[in-house]
Amino acid sequence: MYLGYSFQKSEEIGVAAAAEFLSRWNLRVFSMHVFGYGSLLWNPNFPYINCTVGYIFGYSRRFCQASPDHRGTEQNPGRVVTLVPEENAKVWGITYSVATEKSDEVREYLNYRERAGYVMVTEMFHPADGSPMFPVNIYISCQIANPMFCIGESLEQIAERIINSKGRSGSNVEYILKLAQSLRKLHPNAVDKHTAELESLVVKLCLQRKLHDKSLIELCHAVQSNFQ
Repeated sequence: MYLGYSFQKSEEIGVAAAAEFLSRWNLRVFSMHVFGYGSLLWNPNFPYINCTVGYIFGYSRRFCQASPDHRGTEQNPGRVVTLVPEENAKVWGITYSVATEKSDEVREYLNYRERAGYVMVTEMFHPADGSPMFPVNIYISCQIANPMFCIGESLEQIAERIINSKGRSGSNVEYILKLAQSLRKLHPNAVDKHTAELESLVVKLCLQRKLHDKSLIELCHAVQSNFQ
């Protein structure tokens, strides 16, 4: 299999380095790779070999996916992130590498977890450390005949929905605060403008209306320090 590299240079970089390089490629050829950009950043909840920080091109992260279960209800669905195509855009996240013998189990789990209008696509992932890019699986909202895809809402409309929604996985407020916190920890460039502005608005509304969400207490100091 040709991977775009000449292994004749192994003598130059050393046997140990060549072995490590081959090991990494072997992992990427024979494992499942899942790119997380939302709740998978802090709660993958499936077995994986390792994880890699990096990004994909051609998409933007947006709170335009309705959540009728995890962060809302069927009567009052919350809002969670999906990816929407955008030329020259970049989305930071984490890719989880799954062992071959676990790939079917993980795929079945993710298909159930992301069942509310998501489909799986494949894109090229660029590791932050500059190592070779490789294909990853990504769950994004289906944008055709999908009632859960809610593109076009204003930040104010999304924020109102978030502060008033709660599902079996927790409050929608907790979701956006944990997402923003995870992105800040991930990489200096990981926080996108949409998420940052929405987080700021959600926190502002919660404080103005004296809404008591436990995630505000847990993350309040970290959150407020970003808006002073």
